Amino acid sequence: MQRWVLLELITAPPAEGDETAKLAFGLKELRADVEASIDALVAAGLAVRDGDRARPTAAALRFDELWPVRT
Repeated sequence: MQRWVLLELITAPPAEGDETAKLAFGLKELRADVEASIDALVAAGLAVRDGDRARPTAAALRFDELWPVRT
């Protein structure tokens, strides 16, 4: 699930970060599972937490820039 949470975090991230409850709702997953995924992403240096919100790190955003765009 970490991949899906990371994808949500890097896809048009709001400046204030994504709310955990909204991520869980959008992914149709339990909030506890999303929070565990965010914790793992934080440990890997791909996300940061600010209370109930999560944001991608610069490294995670850079990864998104490397993803090939198909037209």
